[in-house]
Amino acid sequence: MPIGHIKEITNKREDYESIKLCVCRCCRPTRGASSTSGRATNQILSVNMRAMIQFLSNPAYRTIWIIGGGIFLILSALPMLYNCVKPNPWYGFRVPKTLSDERIWYPANSYAAKGMILTGIITIVVAGVLRLTDVPPIKYQLLCVSMFLGGLILTLIMSLIYVRKLP
Repeated sequence: MPIGHIKEITNKREDYESIKLCVCRCCRPTRGASSTSGRATNQILSVNMRAMIQFLSNPAYRTIWIIGGGIFLILSALPMLYNCVKPNPWYGFRVPKTLSDERIWYPANSYAAKGMILTGIITIVVAGVLRLTDVPPIKYQLLCVSMFLGGLILTLIMSLIYVRKLP
């Protein structure tokens, strides 16, 4: 098998597959027989695709993305927690009842922000703890994403119940 052709390799330690893409002349598609710019473009695309696949298949980067999502959730909730966000149609806990009255907007946003912060902290802790164990990467991703989305859905439901109880 010539060097550069598509190969699948398995890393036993991390139990995931990464694909090395081919950039040799025989495998790369061209626009025409004399099109050298097409070959150069395809080679650049192949190299970029290979880098992207290697980036996404690395478990350390998955952890960074998940922890980054938790940090982003916490940071986006802080202005809502401290009542810095005035009623608007773009940012905050926006339902018709909260948008209609400022006396409902601020407590509802503060309540939702507490749930978002708790979800972010739990996501960061779970991602960090699971990363230190020998959980297979697919299970790791499913657990972390489930924790993140489950926390957001629970926060949404609890916030809606809280808004209903407000006068």
